[in-house]
Amino acid sequence: MKRKTVIYYILVIYWLTIIGYGYCLDKYSLGVILGVPTGVDLKIQNTKDTFIELSLNFDTQINFFELHLEYLKQNYKLIPKEELSGDLPVFWGPGIYIITQEKMGLKFTLGVEYIFKEIPFNIFVKISPCINIVPSISVYFAPSIGIRYIFR
Repeated sequence: MKRKTVIYYILVIYWLTIIGYGYCLDKYSLGVILGVPTGVDLKIQNTKDTFIELSLNFDTQINFFELHLEYLKQNYKLIPKEELSGDLPVFWGPGIYIITQEKMGLKFTLGVEYIFKEIPFNIFVKISPCINIVPSISVYFAPSIGIRYIFR
């Protein structure tokens, strides 16, 4: 149990560091995500086409906490946007997750988002095959949709 607690705190510290990094760069978006997980979603730009995405869900009444961390690559040219005013990038990448200090696993995310040109919002849909590695090995799919406000 102590090992899981240490990993949990390492992930939380890393998450807070990433938030500070994105705030300094002024290239991030914050919103809500529905699905697996359901909660708060933060996307931070590293380079022109790479991002770190953090999703957080918690409930203090039942002592539930879920954190997803993903490193995503984006491609703006895979889907033609002939009649769209905004951007329509496809994104993919590996990630990790921890759920209430009891479950940990690996995931790979594939999704698409629409970035509005006129307003500072984006909407997205994604699916992630996930592999639980702690406490036992199992596989599941995590679909989700969401909306984020873009801080520019």
